[in-house]
Amino acid sequence: MTPLVTIITATYNSSQTLAWTIASVLQQDFTDFEYLIIGDACTDDSADVVSGFCDSRLQFINLSQNSGSQATPNNTGLELAKGQWIAYLGHDDLWFPWHLSSLLATAKSKNADFVYSMSALFSPQGLEIVYGIAGQGRTIRNYIVPPSSWLHRLSGQRWRDPNSIGLGVDNDFMMRWVRQNPAIAASERLSLLKYPSPWWRLYQQKTDFPQLIAIKQIRQDAAILEHQVLLEAAKLASQLRSRHLTTWQICKEFLKPTLVNLVINYPEFLLFRIYFQHLRKNIRRQRGLPLKLE
Repeated sequence: MTPLVTIITATYNSSQTLAWTIASVLQQDFTDFEYLIIGDACTDDSADVVSGFCDSRLQFINLSQNSGSQATPNNTGLELAKGQWIAYLGHDDLWFPWHLSSLLATAKSKNADFVYSMSALFSPQGLEIVYGIAGQGRTIRNYIVPPSSWLHRLSGQRWRDPNSIGLGVDNDFMMRWVRQNPAIAASERLSLLKYPSPWWRLYQQKTDFPQLIAIKQIRQDAAILEHQVLLEAAKLASQLRSRHLTTWQICKEFLKPTLVNLVINYPEFLLFRIYFQHLRKNIRRQRGLPLKLE
C-alpha cells in the first residue's frame, strides 16, 4: 500500500540522537508514512539503531561516499519516495506527536502545496528563537524556516549542490519553491523542537543530550511541554521588545531583509559563494566535524 507521506532524515554518525529522532516519528498520531533514513556514508552503528526499532515503515540507506551536506541524502530520499507528501527531519531534532497531522490539516484547509510548522530552537543556554508565521517586515520570500518543519508535495524539484550556490541548500530549496508557487501556508501550532548542532557541538557531546530529556517529556505529556515552551517564547519576546537597541543594531535590523533578498535572488554570485564556503567550514568546525570530507 502506498503511504501518503514520505519522511526523509539525512544523517551522519549521530546514532544516539538519531534514536530519539526516530522515536519522535514513531509517536506520531498520523501513521500512514514511510520513513527513509539516508546515511551520508555513516561509519557508526546507525544501521543497527534503525533496525532495532523493528518497524517495517523504516528503511536505512547508507550512501557509499560522504557528501558533507544534506542535499545528496535528501535527493536520494526524493528519488525513492513513494508518498504524495514529503517531510524532512534532522537527526538532532524532535517532532511533537501532532506534527504531521497538523501540517496535513493546514495544507488541506489552506489549499497549499508547501506548509511549515511553528519551531522552537534551543541552545545550551535555553530557548533562542521561535519560528512561526512571518512577522512584521517579513514575507515568505525572505523568511527562512528549518526543513524539519516542512511538508511539501512530491515534485520534480531537487536540492542543489552546496558548492554551486552562495546560501544554505535548505534556504535555496525553499526560495526556489516560493518563486514557482508562492502559495505557502504556516501551521499555527508548535510541533518541532530543534537543536542546531553548531550550537551544541553535538558531534563531540557524549552526555547530557537535551533530546533525551525532551523525548521523555513528550512521552509523558507532550501538551504540557508545548505549553512550557510557548511560555518561554512569550518571555523571550517580551525581553526582546524591552531591550534598548543601539544605532548599529537598528541599522542591522533594517539592512538584514535587503541582504537576505540579495543572496536569495543571486545565490550563484561568486562573492556570495566564496563567503558561504567560508561559513560552511566554520559550521563544520563548530559541529566538531573534520573540515575535509571523508
